[in-house]
Amino acid sequence: MTPYFMLRFVRRMLFFHCPDIKKVLVIKARCPILRFYRSKYDIFCDFSLESKVSVRNTMLLRLLGHLDERFSVLTKLIRYWGKYGGFVGDIDRFNSYSFSLLVVHFLQTRNPPVLPPINEVYSKSEYIQRISLEDTALMFEDIKKFSPSSNTKTVEELLREFFFHYLTYDFSRIMQPSMSSSIPIVDFVPDKDSEDKFEVNTVNIQDPFRPNFNVTAVPSFESCLKFRNSLYLTCEAYQNNAFTPSTESWGLPLLFNNPPSETKMQERWKKNLFHKMEILAPPDDADKVKKILEHALLFNCSPVYIDSEDSSYSKVLLKLQCKVYHNTWTGREWAIEKFKDSNNQLPLETEHLISKELISKLERSRQILNEFTCECKENTDGKLTVELNFKESKAPFLAVFLKEYIPSMIKKI
Repeated sequence: MTPYFMLRFVRRMLFFHCPDIKKVLVIKARCPILRFYRSKYDIFCDFSLESKVSVRNTMLLRLLGHLDERFSVLTKLIRYWGKYGGFVGDIDRFNSYSFSLLVVHFLQTRNPPVLPPINEVYSKSEYIQRISLEDTALMFEDIKKFSPSSNTKTVEELLREFFFHYLTYDFSRIMQPSMSSSIPIVDFVPDKDSEDKFEVNTVNIQDPFRPNFNVTAVPSFESCLKFRNSLYLTCEAYQNNAFTPSTESWGLPLLFNNPPSETKMQERWKKNLFHKMEILAPPDDADKVKKILEHALLFNCSPVYIDSEDSSYSKVLLKLQCKVYHNTWTGREWAIEKFKDSNNQLPLETEHLISKELISKLERSRQILNEFTCECKENTDGKLTVELNFKESKAPFLAVFLKEYIPSMIKKI
């Protein structure tokens, strides 16, 4: 009996003997999968037969968890975040393995990296090469071949970084955990001899062991939208200090909420045009804000006349009308790789070159993507306050990015 018909037999047994098991589906593929949901434990399960690939994937995640325990903790938290967000675990959603690789790719691209490329892991690990799942002694021998990561960030710091990283990630690229890198979809050359066919989706992650297989080919566009919206809501919660103790709801439980529908998100964005950030910097740094917007991000900024009568409560130091013609906030992390060895380069100049690199990859256009006014004020404590007032109700990813980017750049320059 073939694995496919064996799984059909198992499905029949589940129907007869496990009434609380729902959504039973046999997925016919090169390696057939029986996918089902058990309401008693609120879990989805993928069941397969004679699948060495699945065993090897499990072993890989197990080994990575022992290489750096932060990986295991982050993966569990982010999987639960995705599950409660409604985009991990069901038939048309991300599966646990694909979301684990999302964490792997993130940790590989930190500076310094937390995890090594999967190709390196595989070449050094007899445990994975032999597919010896129960041979834990061999696994721990393999672990000795790797040096600990020099990245000292805590799980809390990396968790926050994860959400902001993927909020502005360039998803027109294919993540390659095998090499700790990514490439544009248009540059991907499939292996003609492979039985797999790389199916492009909204999010694309190349399987480390099967280069022609996209582990995120299954999630629907709706699931990808929920992923994006949940990223935004989580980043917004961080920026609003929702994860610090307060009299209202706060802390990690905020991660495990189902995001609003796309319609409600659009309505929310219509009301969310004004953004404010208080920066621990002297008021004289207002000029730096102009340099960051104009020179680093290549926004078109024009000074606006400051009416002294409008500044009775706080002193307005600078007011700019900014027009954005190019998206220079998405994908900055991959572009910085080209300039990371420019040690003698001033931070502002490096950021300028990154923006030029991003623009060179985009189609030339004079269409305005975003338009906003930027006001720099001196608050009552003598510190700098930056206010952004957007003209249109677009997805406020740019605002979230600027609230992270401007303070960090002011410290650097």
